[in-house]
Amino acid sequence: MKLNRKYTIAWILWILGFAAIEFMAVKDKRQGDTLSEHVWSVIGTNHKGSKTALMWTARIVLGVGFAWLIPHFFTAWNF
Repeated sequence: MKLNRKYTIAWILWILGFAAIEFMAVKDKRQGDTLSEHVWSVIGTNHKGSKTALMWTARIVLGVGFAWLIPHFFTAWNF
């Protein structure tokens, strides 16, 4: 497989952009700024009490996404 150079550059820029945002968020000691904290909020990790339908839906989508993504990266498994 030959990689498309334009997309390679775009993916590198996307990763660098993410890294820059996450780095700034980690350096900022306030709560609610990192990607992890946003995900935890959406899926209700730090939410006391019962979970909402949105939280359960987000948990399912995230779980299914990772269940597909991990084998996809290691085996080139596609739908």
